[in-house]
Amino acid sequence: MKVIFKKDIKNIAKVGDIKDVSDGYAKNFLFKNNLAVTASEGAIRQAEDKKASDAQRMEKARSQVEELSKKLNGFKIKAKLKFGDGNDTSFGSVSAQNISDMLKDKGFEIETKNILLDSNIKTLGEHKVKIKLGFNFEPAVSVVVEKE
Repeated sequence: MKVIFKKDIKNIAKVGDIKDVSDGYAKNFLFKNNLAVTASEGAIRQAEDKKASDAQRMEKARSQVEELSKKLNGFKIKAKLKFGDGNDTSFGSVSAQNISDMLKDKGFEIETKNILLDSNIKTLGEHKVKIKLGFNFEPAVSVVVEKE
């Protein structure tokens, strides 16, 4: 029996997949648990249309993330910290939240959890910080720490 899956089933099928399954499996498990429907011509056409529109939506989202990645890659933001007399001790640090806030001021909405920072920045100079955007895009932003 041909069925169209309405939900993902691990190691068997994904949403929208059309597969041949045994009659008993379809009637006793898939239909009973609302996981699949019979693959009629109309249902097949509807599933294919949905897959096409989902693919189009995903491609649009991917291109938007790629565009954002290009804008962010190499983007410089400046942070000011107070330092002691010997220039080696900072009175504070630059955290992922600080970087997120600075990027927000520049028009980029980046969540703190997407900023890949091992530890807070406490030294002078330029530091590369990666940002996880999705679709395997990880642009690097330059954080320049200066004396206040």
